[in-house]
Amino acid sequence: MNRSKCQTSFLILISVLFFISCANKKGADKDSAKEETTVIEKIPSLSMYDYSVYGLQVLEDYKDPKSHLTSIKLGEAINYLGETVTDSASKKEYCKVELSDGTTGWALSKYIVINATPAAVIAATPVYERPDILTKSSRKAYDVIDIVAITEEKDGWCNVTGRNLLNSGWVLKESLSVNKEDFAMAILARKEIFDAKGNILDDKLNDFINNAQFPGSKIVSILRDRLIASVENTAAETPVEEEAEPVELPE
Repeated sequence: MNRSKCQTSFLILISVLFFISCANKKGADKDSAKEETTVIEKIPSLSMYDYSVYGLQVLEDYKDPKSHLTSIKLGEAINYLGETVTDSASKKEYCKVELSDGTTGWALSKYIVINATPAAVIAATPVYERPDILTKSSRKAYDVIDIVAITEEKDGWCNVTGRNLLNSGWVLKESLSVNKEDFAMAILARKEIFDAKGNILDDKLNDFINNAQFPGSKIVSILRDRLIASVENTAAETPVEEEAEPVELPE
């Protein structure tokens, strides 16, 4: 009888230990699953760096300026990965970003506009201190075919940041286009038909319009109107030669 009780107790003990072991394993599996399913938040952002044709440098290691991976072009859409650090040596602040091809690295955070919407300027517009027509700023107005990053919208107004994070303020929403094709053509136009001072080179308009990747965009329409006006003005300024009076031949 005692032997039977001992066997029963032993079986019960084995069962309890097995149950505890399984419970611990399930708990560990759950913890492991939680760690594996942790998702890094990706925040849509925009590069507004326009000091070099090569773009904004992306580093593999922000502490090593020679660890160059690639460059981010003006207006390029990227993802901010939620990490920002300051290099103790250079005192520069970097943020971790992901490019469209999956490349991840560190870029100077001062030129990255986080949680921004890209937009092209389709009508010249002043900059305002606040979303109020009475608060016109002394800052330079935006010209047609400039680009901005929209950080906030309110009652028909947009709070924007310009190239190189300059000229920030409020502008009327109707002056902007958030259409991707318009934005892309504005970026390409600034590269191909603008000089270093920001003036449009009229002699390059025809080729740009004829080879436009998105011929139906508002930017191409604006440039086409400018080309037509330029041709008409040139024609108006060209003097018309008067027909010479017929010379009477001697009889």
